[in-house]
Amino acid sequence: PFRTSRPNPHGSIAGPRSEQRKFHSGNWTSFNGKSLLKKNGHTHGKILTIKDDFLMAKKYCKYTAEVHERCANGETPIEALMGTNKKFSSEENFLVHTNRKTGQDKTLASLLPSDDVFEEPTAEDHVEKKNLYWNESNIQKVMVAISDLYDDFHHGEQAFSQQLLKIEDDKSIQEKEFTFTINDVMDMYEDTFQHYSRKKRGTKLTKATLQKIINNLTKDVLLQKVVCDERVIWKIKSIKILRDMLNPEYALSQG
Repeated sequence: PFRTSRPNPHGSIAGPRSEQRKFHSGNWTSFNGKSLLKKNGHTHGKILTIKDDFLMAKKYCKYTAEVHERCANGETPIEALMGTNKKFSSEENFLVHTNRKTGQDKTLASLLPSDDVFEEPTAEDHVEKKNLYWNESNIQKVMVAISDLYDDFHHGEQAFSQQLLKIEDDKSIQEKEFTFTINDVMDMYEDTFQHYSRKKRGTKLTKATLQKIINNLTKDVLLQKVVCDERVIWKIKSIKILRDMLNPEYALSQG
């Protein structure tokens, strides 16, 4: 981002920056220089960015305002940041719009919020993505496969708990995080759709095409890529949002 005393302040939010640096970049265009803007014949600054980064910045403003209010009402900074006493609303959920890391300092980053301290995200911010994917056969079927993998994971954990631990409600199950690999999706895709691969629903999916789809879903912040023990795995940002994007025509296993 840049600004000077002469042109209209503009900013560009791009590159592999953290959430806080992206937010700071956006603020460069809205500095306390209204008199200077007016003198140069302008009333506002401009930001060149993608929609998810813009929504992330807007919701980050609401999140920080809520943290400030909670501190003013007696919560400690850590309690306020982490949502210890009360979840943050979906309107304050900036994380659902970004896969960027939170915070620069590794120690401080561990004290910042995770997805589970926010209320469930709404589908309103993802309407454009839903419309984009709605009639894309391969993408729809890949999302169905990922959704089925999610169900299998949680059903499997529940069955294991009941058989070996002999309990009905194991909180540790809910704490286990679902992750998957490209091969997991390919196997589920073939199990679910191989009957239709020779018919009008589409040709057989190649691994290269699957990789491209997964990368696009990651870019659109529906999935998150993680490197763990030198293995590349993925996580779902929000199963609710993912399933809202499923076209019933392709969601054969969602009945």
